Amino acid sequence: MTLADGTQVIIEGNPTEVAAIVNQLGFKSEKSGATRRVNVSVPTGRRSAKDKKIKSSPTDLILSLADGGFFKKPQGLVSIKEGLAEIGHIYPVQTLSSILFKMVRRRYLRRVKQEGRWVYVR
Repeated sequence: MTLADGTQVIIEGNPTEVAAIVNQLGFKSEKSGATRRVNVSVPTGRRSAKDKKIKSSPTDLILSLADGGFFKKPQGLVSIKEGLAEIGHIYPVQTLSSILFKMVRRRYLRRVKQEGRWVYVR
């Protein structure tokens, strides 16, 4: 509901519960001579496209790559960056390096030195 001063208040529940709370707070419709103007909308249970967006951290994205079998073979830093780019997430190598090191410390991934370079496996 939107108050007269522009403040938005969200009340969740079925229509009966919402009406009871609105009446309890003393808000009345304009037809019954309200002293305050209030717009009340009852949630339908559907979420808009904006609400469905899920923010994924780079750590979550790397774990999703791992769940998909990306780390069955040893992967270097550049190939991990390219793997993330393929699913639409661009990160600099410097950012990924620190994230991968934290994931190794937390034992989500393992780090192995091959031919003088660090590679990551699950």
